[in-house]
Amino acid sequence: MKLNPITKRGITLWLIGLGFFGLASAFGYLKGGTTTMEVARQFHETRSAGKIDHGHYDEAIQEYKAWIWLEPDNDQLKLKLAELHLGMNEAFEAQDRIAPLLDKMKIDDYALCRLMALACAIDSDPEAVEWARRAQVVANDAQKTETILLKANAHRALNQVVAAKSAYAQVIEQAPDHAEAHYRLYQYAEMEMKAKMMVAELKQVATTSSSHGYTPAFERSYQHLKRAYPTLLKQHNSQNNIAEKLGNFAREQGLWDEAMKHYTEATTLKSATWISHYWLALNAEHQDDLPAARKHLEQALSLNPNQPKVTRNLQRLNKSK
Repeated sequence: MKLNPITKRGITLWLIGLGFFGLASAFGYLKGGTTTMEVARQFHETRSAGKIDHGHYDEAIQEYKAWIWLEPDNDQLKLKLAELHLGMNEAFEAQDRIAPLLDKMKIDDYALCRLMALACAIDSDPEAVEWARRAQVVANDAQKTETILLKANAHRALNQVVAAKSAYAQVIEQAPDHAEAHYRLYQYAEMEMKAKMMVAELKQVATTSSSHGYTPAFERSYQHLKRAYPTLLKQHNSQNNIAEKLGNFAREQGLWDEAMKHYTEATTLKSATWISHYWLALNAEHQDDLPAARKHLEQALSLNPNQPKVTRNLQRLNKSK
C-alpha cells in the first residue's frame, strides 16, 4: 500500500519520538532512579510554572496533583498545591491538602498556620482569627507585617470592622506605604461616609415629607435610595438595618406594599431583627392571614423576647383562634 507524504512524515516523527523516549529511558535506567525522578521533577516544575504565569491555575493544580503522585512524601508540594486552591477560593480543597500536614505538626508551623487562616477566612470561619494569631506567634521579623495583614483580613472576612481597621492601621505602622492596608482603610472610610449620608438623607426627607406631605421630591429621593440599595447592601456591615430603614421610610409615607417588600427582604438577611417580622405580622393580619401573622409574631418574639407590643399582639391573636 502506497502512503501519502503527510502520513509518511507523521510515522517518521512518531518513530523519532519513540527512539528519543527509548534513549531517555535507557539513560535513566543506567544512571539510576534519581536521574529519572529529577527529569520528571523538572518537567512538572516547568509546566506548572508556565501555567501559573499564564493564569491557568486550574491546569496548574492538575499538574501539581500529578507531581505529588510521583513524590507523595514531598510536603512542600502539598503546601504549594494548597496555596493554588486558595487562589481559586477553594477553601475545602486547600484544607483537605493541609489536614495530613497538621496531623504531623508537633509545634506551630508558620506556613501551615498562615494557610489555615486564609482558608478559614474564605469560609468566614471564626477560627481564621485564631490561626492568624498562631501564625503571628511563630513568625520571624521578616514575616511580622504579613501576619498582621493576615489577622486584619481574617477580621474583615468576619465583618469585625473595628478589629479589622485597627489591624490594618498596625500594618501601616510597620509598612507606611502598604498598598492593601491603605486600600482596605479607604474602603471602610467610604462605607462609613455612605452610611452616614444615607441616614442623614433619610432624616431630612422624613422630616420634609411629614411636614409638607407626599411630594415629587420625596419620590425622587426614595427612588434614588432604592437604586443605591444593592451597592449599600454589599458594603454595609448591618445589612438588615438598610432594608428595615427602607421599609420604615416607605411605611411612614403610606407606601404599604413597598414597605412590605423591604421588610420581607430584611427577614432573609443574616442578622434580621424583630421589627420586620412585626410589621409583616400586622400586614398579614390585615389581609386575614392569621397563621402567617402568628408565625411572624413568634419569630419577632424569638428575636426580642422583651418586646411588649409583640407579646400583646400574639396573645390577642391566640385568643381569636
